[in-house]
Amino acid sequence: MIVEISGGQSGIAEYLEGGRKKDREFTRKEADKRVTLSGDLKVTDSIIKSLDFKENYTHITFAFKEDFVSIDDLKKAVSEFENFIRVAYKNDELNIYAEAHLPKLKSYISKNGEVVIRKPHLHIVIPNVNLATGKYIEPLGYVKKNIHYVDAFQELFNQKNGFESPKDNRRSEFNLDSSIVARQKNDMFEKNIVEKEEILNYIID
Repeated sequence: MIVEISGGQSGIAEYLEGGRKKDREFTRKEADKRVTLSGDLKVTDSIIKSLDFKENYTHITFAFKEDFVSIDDLKKAVSEFENFIRVAYKNDELNIYAEAHLPKLKSYISKNGEVVIRKPHLHIVIPNVNLATGKYIEPLGYVKKNIHYVDAFQELFNQKNGFESPKDNRRSEFNLDSSIVARQKNDMFEKNIVEKEEILNYIID
C-alpha cells in the first residue's frame, strides 16, 4: 500500500460520486463499488463548499497492489490513519470522510493507449479548516517537510498487516488515482488488441 497526498478547492465529492476523468469515459457506478468507511460525504462537501481558501481540502489516497483487500482491513487502514492525524488535534477540530472503491471494472485502455489495471483503493478527504476556530489548517502540516512521517505510517501499516510496499516493488507503479497500476504502452497490444484485452480481463478476474 502507498499513501499519496493531494488537495484542491472543489469537486472532490463529484469525483468520488461520478468518477469521470480526462483519460476515461466510464462512470463511478460502472467502475467501482463505493463503501463508506468513515464520516458523511454530504457533511464534508458542505464544509468544503463553505470555505474560500487557496486549497479547501486535503485528499489522501491509499493504493494497494493486492487484487483483494477486505473491508475489515480497509476500515483498519482508515482508523489507524485517523488516529495518526488526530494526535495533533482535539476531537472537535477535524472533519474526516473516507470511502473505499472496490473495482467492478478490473482494467481498461486509456485514451492514450495505456492498459490500466485497477485495484482496491480508498480515499480520505479532510476540509482544511479547524472546526473549533474556523481558521485554515493543513491537517498533515507542511507535507513536503513531513513526508517522512507519512512514509513511516505507510511502512509500519504494510509491515503489520502484510501488504506490499512500493519500497519493495519499485517495478510496480502506484498512481495518484489510488489504483495500483501496471501501465504498459500500446506496443503490448499491437496486434489482436481486442482479443488480448479480453484475455487480460479473464486473467484478472
